[in-house]
Amino acid sequence: MSQIATSVPSENRWWSLPTWEELLLMVISYRRVVLGIIVAILFLYARERIEEMDGRLFQASFHGAQGLAYYLTGHYAKAATAYRAHLRDGGWRQWDTGDHAYRALLQGDVATAALAADQQLATQHDDLLALLTRGEVALAQRDFHAALLHFDQILEHDETHADALLLTAVAHTYAQAPNQAIDTLNRLLRSNRVEARLTTFLWTLEAVDELQEGTPDGLRWCLLAHYYRNLRIYDPSNAPLAAKAAYRAIELGGRPDDAYVTLGVLEDKRGDYDRALSFFLQAIDLNSLNAEAFRWAANIYRHRGSDLLNEYQMWKGAVEASPKDQLHRANLIAFLTERFGDYPQALEYVKAGLSESPQNQELLAQAAKLHFNLGRAEEAIGYYRQLLTLQPRNPAFYEAIGMSLETLERYDEAAQTYRMALAIDPARSYAHRGLGNVYANQKRVQESIVEYETAIRLGDNDLTLKTYLCQQYVYTGQYRQAATCLEQVLKRDPDNKGAQHLYPYVRKGLGHDVS
Repeated sequence: MSQIATSVPSENRWWSLPTWEELLLMVISYRRVVLGIIVAILFLYARERIEEMDGRLFQASFHGAQGLAYYLTGHYAKAATAYRAHLRDGGWRQWDTGDHAYRALLQGDVATAALAADQQLATQHDDLLALLTRGEVALAQRDFHAALLHFDQILEHDETHADALLLTAVAHTYAQAPNQAIDTLNRLLRSNRVEARLTTFLWTLEAVDELQEGTPDGLRWCLLAHYYRNLRIYDPSNAPLAAKAAYRAIELGGRPDDAYVTLGVLEDKRGDYDRALSFFLQAIDLNSLNAEAFRWAANIYRHRGSDLLNEYQMWKGAVEASPKDQLHRANLIAFLTERFGDYPQALEYVKAGLSESPQNQELLAQAAKLHFNLGRAEEAIGYYRQLLTLQPRNPAFYEAIGMSLETLERYDEAAQTYRMALAIDPARSYAHRGLGNVYANQKRVQESIVEYETAIRLGDNDLTLKTYLCQQYVYTGQYRQAATCLEQVLKRDPDNKGAQHLYPYVRKGLGHDVS
């Protein structure tokens, strides 16, 4: 019975792998070179990390360096304590805004900060900086109810005030109200605004450590995911922490739809839009009232460019999930107006908004424009007149009324309205242009030329306006000016049909051969 030949490794190779003992000997022999390579790699890694991190994490002092070290090792509350020590030791000067109350707060003098803020509020009850400082003092005193009252006053004036929103979330966190904290952070994160105060940032670091004490439940993990998502703005290394917290929230049933939105946002920021969309759609499947999931999904479809139907369904879903939310309504109106071209439906949403907020100037302006685009100039004028009651010296509204009157061929009224705009601001090029249009329609050609020339001199470089001026030169027999004018138009737009049509006639008027 024949034996099967077995392959034996050749002993004649010109190379061989070193043993572990040989590798160790090489490292010892060339230890300086190896150490240099390791240091270089660590330096490159550190430099890349540092370039990604926000400057507020780097404070030039012993306590500042200590704070950074604690932060990098994940001890956020200890980092905040070190950074506060840095501020007390003189680092406050970098963040001083000139506000006495906040300066005392930066210096760690809570009593003086409270007194100064109260004095400011005694003379101006809606001083936002003083309210913010008073709220931070209340947080330091662990009077969370008082803190929330101060922050609410700020948000009544500015509903997207980043410091007030973030500190409100912190107060809810310490008050053991994670649902309210998550809702507040969602409002902050969608606003695309960031806090201005370093102390607000430090409160965030402390809140993160507060949430990690003990064994967080699903809601606390979801809240942590939102905090890390916000901290990612200053340091991208927080993104994996946000993802980990979001997955734990999903596993434990802590508002999993919001956790999926966080995962989707993280993927969106990485540029993986397909994966991001899958997370947003999972959030919608879990909770059809999660308006943020609809909004983010709509933005993904908008980036694709060609999926208008799905984009429309997502914008509409956001509004249906939160009917009184002005942001979602505004997004849908913008989509219907600019991308879908459905002016009647857009107008219905505008009117719904006006029924809740009759003096909302943005909605009034949208209603006016939509009526104008639908050929309802009289209705448009009515909305612009409402806007004038709110802003009586806004020349843009007079110009819009003048344009609407033009379409109704009420030229005398239009001219009077344009003159009212110019009485407020004589340098309004559009009012001069509108007046030129009115005079042209009234066959007051020389006056229209004066207005068109003035509009151009004031900076209106629109070729349509320039062509109108060329025509007026032709009508008055000013062929040399007309020729120069048309040549300028054709130089900028060689295919301009109006100029192409007029130019041979003008050349003939000048006596040139046009054959």
